[in-house]
Formats: sequence, structure tokens, C-alpha cells
Amino acid sequence: MFKVTKPALTLFVAGGICAALAACSSSNSSSAPAASTTSASAAASAASASAAASAASSAPAADAIPAADCTIIKQVSSSAITTLTTMQAESKAKASADMTTYLSQLAADKAKLTSAKGKSVLSAWIADVQKATTQSTADATTTITGGLGALASACP
Repeated sequence: MFKVTKPALTLFVAGGICAALAACSSSNSSSAPAASTTSASAAASAASASAAASAASSAPAADAIPAADCTIIKQVSSSAITTLTTMQAESKAKASADMTTYLSQLAADKAKLTSAKGKSVLSAWIADVQKATTQSTADATTTITGGLGALASACP
């Protein structure tokens, strides 16, 4: 299983990445912390990524993700910010344990999907979350906001 290093987790969770994510989600905007320059920049990047993903999502209906898969993907997308934000306020040990649990839950959600496209979308999100835990705060912010934009736009 994926191992989260304490320094990387600290950068990822305590470094303000969750604040940047909260600025990008209209469904969780009421719980978003005050925006900083970094958050505003990340939000602008995420908006660009989301617009590009929306343009790409106008692909033929044959590539559409089934409704049952979309239900799962939308749930993962809508809970991602809250899940990551909660970890921000936790101790390193608790955040590390919760990250392991979150990644296990994502793997279980992926196993429930029936379409290759749906599995691909969720696999990409899992890879982004794992990658972000080993990156600098700036790089992790870019990785997560881009991944969240792609996840959110997978199912219109």
C-alpha cells in the first residue's frame, strides 16, 4: 500500500492546499477559508483546467460514463475538499492514518465502477492524491486542483 511520509504529508495537509481547493468548489464555497494569493492563483489555474476539461467532456456520447458510475464519481468529487480540509487540522499521525483510510476508500469506490472510463477517471484522482503527498506545497496544489477539476468535470 501507499506510504505517506510525515514531511510530505505535513506540506500537503498543513501547507494550505485544502484552502486552495475550497476556493475552487462552488458546492463547498461556504466553508472555504479566506483566500490568499496562493489560493487565488490556484483557483485561477483550476478554473483554466476545469474549462479545458469541460471542453474535452463534449466528446461523443459513446465515451460517456454510465449514470451509476457518475453517482460514485460525483460523491468522491463532492467530498474531496471536506475530507482533505479535515486532515489539515489534525496531528501528523492522525492525518497520515486518515490519508491511508481515504486512499483505501477511493480504491473501494473504484472497484464499484463498471466502465473503463469511470475507472480511469478515479484512478487518475487516486494517483494525483498519492503524488501530491510527496510534492512541495506549490506542486501539490497544482496537482490536486488539476485532478479535482478533471474529477468534477467527468460527469456533467
